[in-house]
Amino acid sequence: MKKFTAFLAAAMLCIAFGACGSQSGTPAETKPIFTDVVASTQPKLDGAVPRTGGDILGKSTQTLADAGITIPEPQPVTNDKTGLWRYTKIADNHDFNAYALDYYKTYFQNDDEVHVIINTETKTTTVVFRILARLDVTVYAYSEGEETDASTIAKGDRIAEYYIYTEDGEIEKVFG
Repeated sequence: MKKFTAFLAAAMLCIAFGACGSQSGTPAETKPIFTDVVASTQPKLDGAVPRTGGDILGKSTQTLADAGITIPEPQPVTNDKTGLWRYTKIADNHDFNAYALDYYKTYFQNDDEVHVIINTETKTTTVVFRILARLDVTVYAYSEGEETDASTIAKGDRIAEYYIYTEDGEIEKVFG
């Protein structure tokens, strides 16, 4: 009876975790156990990205021109192996989130790029990239000379992170 119980327990684990049925050393294709439960509890996107529940701070509706901000054309980051990183330097005390959506529309050439804005006035480095239908805007403490190489850029302490939704410009605080 003990052998049968051990066999039954092993078979149940094998089925539950998908460890059975693999051929020639390759893992068996597995399907998450709770797929139907998870799928039924996820919000339907219908073109809109669900909010994470953070504080909504306002909207990114200001244009660079309205803010009176001139931003030098973003340049490639030295030693960036992806070819997708761009950086620029500004000296400004405006809240970047207020015009981040306009910055994105003006300077991003495609949605795979990552932009780094070094602000010498606030001594911060802001990293902006698009994921789904929102911008991820993360602010780091600036480290002197970090922009000289991809291995050193945006390595300071994370100060804050925001999501800016591209459909309506809402700014959601994620961290900080």
